Amino acid sequence: MFNDTINLKHELLRKSIHLTSLLTIPIMYFGGRILTLTLIGIAMIVFLCIEYGRLKRGWQWIGTVIVENTARGKESDKLIVAPLAMALGIGGIILVFPNDAIVYSAICAAALGDSFAAIGGKILKDPKKVGPSHKSYIGAFSCFLISTVSAYLFTQSVILSLIGGVVATIVELLPLGSWDNTLIPFTVAGVMSLALFIL
Repeated sequence: MFNDTINLKHELLRKSIHLTSLLTIPIMYFGGRILTLTLIGIAMIVFLCIEYGRLKRGWQWIGTVIVENTARGKESDKLIVAPLAMALGIGGIILVFPNDAIVYSAICAAALGDSFAAIGGKILKDPKKVGPSHKSYIGAFSCFLISTVSAYLFTQSVILSLIGGVVATIVELLPLGSWDNTLIPFTVAGVMSLALFIL
């Protein structure tokens, strides 16, 4: 019934690093957008240096070991795109969208919603599949629930929160690979901003 423990542990480790992007919320709240964007830029440079050392120089130290142990399948043989895609998505919405509550909601959708979808989908063996990428119903529901709840915490609007949850879930179900880390925050922030304007 339940999925392989090793696979689940790997996914938990992978998503625990993914979840570090949530740190951008308190940094932006207390330090502002410029500081947050600066730190995101520095993090991207550090990650690229780690990847260069891992792939081109064969370096083996804490950074490269973490990256290798959180890679999926053949990802470890090439540049791992997911952290860069997440940094681009979060940095992009901080630049483009002025409403802080919507930005925070979109960050949570990308970090929490996507993570809970992946972990939820790993809990059960052979779960029912949905969407063109054949992801699980439990994963999709997990994404919707956590994205909606986190959006409500910031917006205090049931309608906006439901819109954010639905959009995050739809995008997460698409076969986008690592680029869902960029498209989830942009689509969630964009649609929520449009809904806020209309409402």
